[in-house]
Amino acid sequence: MLSPEEVEARADALPCADPALLGPLKRSFAYATWRKRLIDRRPVDSWEANLCHSFVFATPTTYVVFVMRWEDDEPFMVIEVATDEAGRLVAV
Repeated sequence: MLSPEEVEARADALPCADPALLGPLKRSFAYATWRKRLIDRRPVDSWEANLCHSFVFATPTTYVVFVMRWEDDEPFMVIEVATDEAGRLVAV
């Protein structure tokens, strides 16, 4: 099992998501349902793994991860994530 530090190091080594997918994401119905709750229209993090491009946006209480693929018009997946004060995952 990997330590939290090893997981973080591996995550930081992933390439950034393709910013060209932000246009289709922001035109999607899924994004529109979250738009008013987002703190900023810019993602706080992004990465690409296995041809899936993940964009993380902050809300006042949680984070929302939109996973895009080039072959889809809508996000492939949307995940709401909550963390504690230390930034550790507490709920999905």
